Amino acid sequence: MTRRFFMHAALCGALLFPAAAVAQQADGTGYAGRAETAPPLVAGDAILKTDTVAALSPELAGALSGRLTDPVAPRTRTTLKWNALYWVCGIPNMSVETRLGQRFTFNADLVFSPWESINGRPYVIGQVIPSVRYYFRESFRGFYVGGYAAFDAFEMSKYNHPAYEVQHGVGISLGGVVGYQLPIGRTRASRWSMDFYLMGGWHLAWYYGIDERTGDFYARWNASGEWMPYGAGVTFAYRLGRK
Repeated sequence: MTRRFFMHAALCGALLFPAAAVAQQADGTGYAGRAETAPPLVAGDAILKTDTVAALSPELAGALSGRLTDPVAPRTRTTLKWNALYWVCGIPNMSVETRLGQRFTFNADLVFSPWESINGRPYVIGQVIPSVRYYFRESFRGFYVGGYAAFDAFEMSKYNHPAYEVQHGVGISLGGVVGYQLPIGRTRASRWSMDFYLMGGWHLAWYYGIDERTGDFYARWNASGEWMPYGAGVTFAYRLGRK
């Protein structure tokens, strides 16, 4: 009982005063090296190894696991992101993702396709895509799933219409997202990561159609819905805030 009490006290001290938990070298000169090459964290005579933490209370183990295994995650709150897959296609975009909890984040994408003619068909589309993500490991790390509710506005000629029939309208989409986020580097100074994802769901659009040859309506306001892929990403993310 007494030994367990002192072990818990030592762990709490390491959490509250991490600077005091770094072991000094045997020659008394102290340790001033980088965090990733430092000796094991200590509190009193207790060495804070992963197996020691796991053997103690779940609360302390959970609180300390991030410090021992991944020092970057606890400081990650908000990231700015750019989808390289879209930029290569000439589609400007920007995203922001912010931490809601240990495994939840809120993500928002802004996408604009300015193309007025691709093989004679316009594809001018703007999208606003807010979503909530759940990470199986922890926020900003590893596999995640989520849901989105998006809004878009468009001027485009659908593939199953003649190129001169152009639809103007707005739409909403509800669906899911699955992805994987991979940090670039494993130190506190590392701010970059990559985010790979796919989105898809139900899209409902309200639009009218114009015959570009005459400028007349070929269809008044109409509505249509369909299941469809809604987005894909190979995204670079930059973490804001303190190192």
